[in-house]
Amino acid sequence: MAKQKPKSKKKTAKAKSALALAAAMPGPTILGAPRMEVVDYIGWGNMIKEWSRKPATAPKTLQELKDQCQQAGVGLTVPNYITKLQVVVQADDTFVLRLPPATRIAETEVALQQGGLYPIPGFYNNRYGAILNIPQTQQKLDFHAQRIGDYIIRLTA
Repeated sequence: MAKQKPKSKKKTAKAKSALALAAAMPGPTILGAPRMEVVDYIGWGNMIKEWSRKPATAPKTLQELKDQCQQAGVGLTVPNYITKLQVVVQADDTFVLRLPPATRIAETEVALQQGGLYPIPGFYNNRYGAILNIPQTQQKLDFHAQRIGDYIIRLTA
């Protein structure tokens, strides 16, 4: 029987700390309308990069988007209420001010005010080695505003 390497005390303590934090946190934010979800953000990001480099390869329809994502194993989930696709190829000298649907902003704000967690992809927790925990409602709402603002201003990479 092969010997198992002893776990480092630092990793074990970090894991216990993360489990304790997770147990102390309120339940996840439950949003009324389902949202688009991605399982493989690396694959998704690489697809976006490829479409940007070769816009002719970008999907022209929602079904084509779903098909390309399925072929790439991205794990894209598209809610039923999304029925159309709009692709914008942005010029270097143009800022596209993309406004999210007001209904989605309001829904998230209500969920946060009711004590839900801020919905953020799990890869952030993995990269930072900690579970995102924003304890106070106003801090959650501020973080929500910061993420929206950052996403819109950095959309052009």
